[in-house]
Amino acid sequence: MASKILSEKNAPCPYYFPEHLRKALSAIPDYPVTSIEADSGYGKTTALREFLRNLPGNSRAVWHTCFGEPPAKTWESICRMFGEVDAEVSRQLKELYPPTMETLSDIAASVHELGCGEETFLVIDNYQLFRNTIPSRLMDAFSVHTNPHVHIVFVTQPLAASPMSVHNPNIHRISTKDFLFDRYSIAQYCRRAKIDISGREIEYIKSISEGWIAAICLQTDNYRRTGSLVKTNDMNFLIENTVWNRVPGRSREFLTALSLLDGFTMKQAAIMGNRQSVPDDMVRLLRGNFFIPYVEDKGVYSMHSLLRDYLRSRFDEFEPEIRRELLHRAGIALSEAGDLFGASRFYFESGDYGAVIKLPFTVRYFYNNFDVGMLGFLERFVKECPAEVIGGNPMFLVMAAYFMFRNGRREQFNELAGLIRSLLDDPNRALDRDFLKIKGEFALLMSFSRFNDIVEMSAYHREALRFFEAAGECPPRSSFFGGNIPWTFGCSSVFSLYWRTSGDLDRELEVMDECVPYYVTISGGHGAGGEHVMRAEAMLMRGDDRAAEVAAHRAIYRASEENQIGNRICAELVLARLAILRGDRAAYISLREELTARARNAGQRAVFLLGELARASLDAVLGLRDEIPDWLLTADGINNMLFLHARPYAFSILGALLLAEQRHTELEALTDPVMDLSRRVKFLLPRVSHLLYLSAAEKREGRKRAALEKLSAALEMTLPDRVCLPFAEFGNELVPLLVELKGTFDSEKMDSIIALCERFSEGAANIVRQAEGGRSALAPREREIALLVKEGFQTGEIAARLFISENTVKSARKVIYGKLGIHSRAELKKITL
Repeated sequence: MASKILSEKNAPCPYYFPEHLRKALSAIPDYPVTSIEADSGYGKTTALREFLRNLPGNSRAVWHTCFGEPPAKTWESICRMFGEVDAEVSRQLKELYPPTMETLSDIAASVHELGCGEETFLVIDNYQLFRNTIPSRLMDAFSVHTNPHVHIVFVTQPLAASPMSVHNPNIHRISTKDFLFDRYSIAQYCRRAKIDISGREIEYIKSISEGWIAAICLQTDNYRRTGSLVKTNDMNFLIENTVWNRVPGRSREFLTALSLLDGFTMKQAAIMGNRQSVPDDMVRLLRGNFFIPYVEDKGVYSMHSLLRDYLRSRFDEFEPEIRRELLHRAGIALSEAGDLFGASRFYFESGDYGAVIKLPFTVRYFYNNFDVGMLGFLERFVKECPAEVIGGNPMFLVMAAYFMFRNGRREQFNELAGLIRSLLDDPNRALDRDFLKIKGEFALLMSFSRFNDIVEMSAYHREALRFFEAAGECPPRSSFFGGNIPWTFGCSSVFSLYWRTSGDLDRELEVMDECVPYYVTISGGHGAGGEHVMRAEAMLMRGDDRAAEVAAHRAIYRASEENQIGNRICAELVLARLAILRGDRAAYISLREELTARARNAGQRAVFLLGELARASLDAVLGLRDEIPDWLLTADGINNMLFLHARPYAFSILGALLLAEQRHTELEALTDPVMDLSRRVKFLLPRVSHLLYLSAAEKREGRKRAALEKLSAALEMTLPDRVCLPFAEFGNELVPLLVELKGTFDSEKMDSIIALCERFSEGAANIVRQAEGGRSALAPREREIALLVKEGFQTGEIAARLFISENTVKSARKVIYGKLGIHSRAELKKITL
């Protein structure tokens, strides 16, 4: 077994564990969850591996070791680990990222019926490196599973105490005190290692190490080699005397170089040693070192933090030239492993700016490996990189500028665009094929600066096409922009992105039909079907069923031809909204399931989020909240998860949820951010939607005049283009106000809106009525909360029991009372749920 190999090659002397630790470990199979929590150097991972290796029978262990990756990647790895025992639970957990107080109850529900028939241990090691806001509460959620064969083990350094933490009988806790060696344990350890040592010396080890195994191991190993103990309780001094001073001079640089990497393969170790392969003596140094274990689930060696911290202090003492060389090697090692962001940082620190701009970054890489820290790094790099170096690869600047645009860094985008333009205007630059190719990529980049002005964007697209053709590209295609990443910046509505000027919709549709094909050509099919989605949504907005349906199917056909998954989902969303309008539940359910599965199976986080946005938009108009992802429930969540241009549409969904829950003050507080952002990016639809939410809120609170003012503002924007659906999605709620305004606006257009309101209200009610099938009007989670309220539980108790926040309980209680037409707990007790 791999764990046996690990045991043999990493231990300087045989393992021995104190009786109290063995007893604590032996209880792991009796619990759903175990938390092994102790400081660095206490042998947590080693003890667990040895315990699991020696278990009788056919039990198995599945590991995931956290290395400080982006949280989304860590969660994906944890989900894959669960997939080893239950594929369905793995799928459900994947959809619940990020884990927060709001999703804890869903996580608990997902793992509750975890299916597995063989004894299995799921181990999450270095858990403290998983950057999530509720580490302790997440353990609580996992602990509710009821499968006696599955045991989830968290190995972690001490975590911050949760303010809501309570004793959990489902969690077995092993802490620092369980790892401490007493005098007897030290004596047994020495005896097993065949170290002849006196009782007095054992007592000295006990007093100076305070039972810490890392110090005991180093002291006894030194005693075996030299016959003496190191007179210190300082770990760095101990490592220096027992490890560093024994490493041959030529190997010290090698060992120090490895400390720069969080983990490394033998190939990367060879790179750090500037060799074709790792020499035998250095292999022995790695495999025989207690402080450099092999992490099986990652396939890498990982230096213990105690040794790594010491070696990095040594690294700081090296001559600048040596430090630069080692940093450069680290860049090569990470680049070989595909970690381009990590490699770029090491190259930058080494002063090799040229190596950074030669890294094979692509738009897809930026999309699927998003790291907020990279934004700051790119800004710093562009400022500090010598002009003659950065001028040698304008393509890198194009990529960096695109990344800034995607993330709303308009000032930085303009700076980079100006720098690229100055390089291209250089009269001394050769007018060769490469130059023409760069000109084409720059023209394509600059089209984004005119985003959602279709005419101006298309002018740049045609210019790019001319340059690619002049460069001899066949077909004339961009090297960077394209692929099957979402054409809509992750937004599930093309209409939301491109309806920009009231009264110009018909012209925009014509221009889009003419212009989108140019972009599709130069991007290798990217965005295919986009113009048809735009027309389908526009016709849906006007209540023209047939035209919307035809255009949506055209979009699906074109998007499928070019594998444009995002555009296909957008088109399927149009058809699902049509199904609501028609009250066709069978079609609605089928389409909702199709777009959900398509997003889930795409293998791209950006497409997955687009799918969640599409599904949430459907649920919001039907008044269904249970399956809306947690990140859509707050402005911070939306800002953290989506690119700039997808946020206004997401804020519209949030606005609908706030209105449905009668959280009118929060809805009002959202007004300025939504309106300001929508104006800045020239989006009309989110502004219209928010005005309608405000109008409905004012009406409910009895402020009719204010409600009419906001409704009028929305009508002024929509009527010139005959956009009716945003009003209709309120059902009949706004009809009395619309009737009152018929004398102010075009009567025929107002009648169309009112008719569509009535039609949508009937269709949506039919969908919901069939979905309920005679069940309680309360959603499952609402019913669960209602039962607890009815039984007399207080808000804090309900929150703790269901792993949700107190604010969520309060909001849900308000919705429950509204649905049931009651106003108090006393009234609730009289109702049968």
